[in-house]
Amino acid sequence: MKQKGHFTAFYIETLVMILVFVGIILVLTQVFAAAKKKSTEAKTLTTAVCLAENLAEAFQAAETPDELYRLLDAAGTHESDGSLSGSVNSFTALYNDDMKLAPGGAYRMEMNWGAAESGQISGLVTVIHDGSALWSLPLSSAGKEGFAR
Repeated sequence: MKQKGHFTAFYIETLVMILVFVGIILVLTQVFAAAKKKSTEAKTLTTAVCLAENLAEAFQAAETPDELYRLLDAAGTHESDGSLSGSVNSFTALYNDDMKLAPGGAYRMEMNWGAAESGQISGLVTVIHDGSALWSLPLSSAGKEGFAR
């Protein structure tokens, strides 16, 4: 008589090993997917913070809103493509993922400033991505009479 138990045990062991490997692969796939999502969120937030910082530095250096626009758009394309638009006490700028002014950009940066009080002007920068505000940065500076229109 032949013994069939040895082959059955081998097949069961092989099946269990395959199931364990499939389970490990599924868990690792979930881990990598979660890591990719977190990485994308971190990149988006980092871009928003960098854009707000760039605007804060430009605001500090500018004496008038027109000079602020020139500092933000050294290439001078904002007038032709509409990526940077302003009103009396605010402006909006559209940026792509590479932090360059671009019409229809993924990031919308808004800045509002109030009237100068005792020589000090205050403003708020908000960076918006996919309809939600990612970062807000309050600004304040003295000697900005050109911003008080």
